[in-house]
Amino acid sequence: MNLPESLDAICLKAIRKYGIPSQEAVALGELGELIALFGKRAQGRDNSDMWVDEIVDGLIMLTQLAHIHGKERVEARMRVKLVKLAGMIDKP
Repeated sequence: MNLPESLDAICLKAIRKYGIPSQEAVALGELGELIALFGKRAQGRDNSDMWVDEIVDGLIMLTQLAHIHGKERVEARMRVKLVKLAGMIDKP
């Protein structure tokens, strides 16, 4: 699929159009739906398509939250945490 714009560009447009409070509320809802899938899994009522859809919705909203709270800061902190995780994985 070829998007006419990048994920970042689309997310920034959404923030400008709908505003930060609205997009934070949407993020809460979308991430809540992802969390709810764990309960559905325990009941055997989930499927891989549901997971993919909710993960994608969550990633889009997390990208918006990263922009809202400083994408560069988020990316810098992610590097720190990934280095820490890599170190934990590499330990015997």
